[in-house]
Amino acid sequence: MLTSDLNVVRDVEYARYGERGLQLDLYIPQRALSPNGLLPVVAWFVGGGWMLCDRKVVAPLFLTEHGIAVASVTYRVSAAAKAPASIHDAKAAIRFLRANAAQYGFDPGRIGAFGQSSGGHLALMTALTPHLPELEGDGGNPGVSSAVACIADFCAPTDLRRVAEPDMRAQYSMLHDLTEKYLGGPIADKAELARLISPIAHVSKDVRPPPLLIIHGRKDSVVPISESERMHAALQAAGADAEFFVVEDGEHVWNWKLTRERAIDFFLRTL
Repeated sequence: MLTSDLNVVRDVEYARYGERGLQLDLYIPQRALSPNGLLPVVAWFVGGGWMLCDRKVVAPLFLTEHGIAVASVTYRVSAAAKAPASIHDAKAAIRFLRANAAQYGFDPGRIGAFGQSSGGHLALMTALTPHLPELEGDGGNPGVSSAVACIADFCAPTDLRRVAEPDMRAQYSMLHDLTEKYLGGPIADKAELARLISPIAHVSKDVRPPPLLIIHGRKDSVVPISESERMHAALQAAGADAEFFVVEDGEHVWNWKLTRERAIDFFLRTL
């Protein structure tokens, strides 16, 4: 349907696992601002502690006002499938957007990812692990690249091994409990899996990541800001194009008006 200058295509199946299909919603501007007439598109992964996923909540539709399409993605939550299932889903969504770019008027070379909290974790994993077959999954469009051109991450956990440290566990018990549900057991027992799905473990000078925007609230009581500080430091050491912005009075959730312009500027620069 058309909403003003926006073409909204809902419930598009992008992956199937047995009898279960996963859907995304597309928000497509009618006016292409790029010289070739094709639109950049950003895959949006909502947060919810890997336990909840409602793709109709808080999608960054302000990007569509600037000629950037948005794909809001449903992924499998921890009660349905343990890690790394949701990473497989995120990559399947990127592959779908690339494989079907011509149908929707997207530029297959200008696909970005954007996520908040656990969704930010998924966005980071798409950016940092396009070279790892074990994280691709079999959700559809095999052989199509799941690489992204850029990503924005708001307040994501980046080192799931660290969550088990006594001080972290005591101060951020919710994050600890959600992480164990996501992993399917105690972090100590799932140490190798926790490393595999920790974005910071994949920062390397050998694999240059795409440009990244990291934003975190100083007063976040769910995911400590140190997760983003350490991630940014590692990216800088690896020579990555990584921007870090702190919302000084921000909790785990903040008013998007405080950061939307930074997100818009970032995606316009990188896409």
